[in-house]
Amino acid sequence: MPKNVKFTDVNKKRFSDEAHTGDFLAAEQYKKVFLGSLALYYKDLWKKICVPYDYIHRAYRATSVVMPDDHPAIEYFRLILVHDGKEFANIIFGEKDERLVDDIVKRIHEIHPETEAGYVAPPETEKKR
Repeated sequence: MPKNVKFTDVNKKRFSDEAHTGDFLAAEQYKKVFLGSLALYYKDLWKKICVPYDYIHRAYRATSVVMPDDHPAIEYFRLILVHDGKEFANIIFGEKDERLVDDIVKRIHEIHPETEAGYVAPPETEKKR
């Protein structure tokens, strides 16, 4: 087995161990997202982020549109991961990856059924007079 891979956890601490290295190397790859049995891993610049499934309370696909001045609008897709009602990961995919992101959300829920799938609007706050 190759040397242990270096990961960054959700608290921004670096670590490396055989269990996560093996899990990462055996994970299902969806472009920059890797779904192992222990955790979800994704590449963020030069780091490999390790997110245990029980940390992810919700996962969903978001859509963004960029409207350049002299070109047609460009739509791209994002995988959003939520913990305690707050988004902690925004993983950007290309304009042709809508189905790919949907597949990742579905697969996360299959691996860890406690993770909710799909967007939920935040509760509305009362308007102050």
